[in-house]
Amino acid sequence: MRSGTFFADPEQQHALFVWLLDGSSPSKHMVEASIRPSLLKITGRHIIVRNIRFRYASNVAQQPAVEIGGEYNLIEDCVVVYTAGLGLGLIGRNNIVRSVTSIFNVS
Repeated sequence: MRSGTFFADPEQQHALFVWLLDGSSPSKHMVEASIRPSLLKITGRHIIVRNIRFRYASNVAQQPAVEIGGEYNLIEDCVVVYTAGLGLGLIGRNNIVRSVTSIFNVS
């Protein structure tokens, strides 16, 4: 580790190790971190995803945190924010995205 990084060890210790840039204690700060690479992945037909706020994912670049695949699916009135890669990915045919906000995503 180095200054300004964190490391999650969910397998061995179920712990999050944080080294802040200024070297201060994380207990004196509000710290937000994510180790989850995917928030939602659905493949199917005639699926509706509506009114969900997705926030914080540690997905890799060019990979969506929220991925809807298949045919005739609808994602509506959702928000996808603060992901490390793409916010929303839609694959397949005849799918609809309506009133979705995808901001502050890295890729």
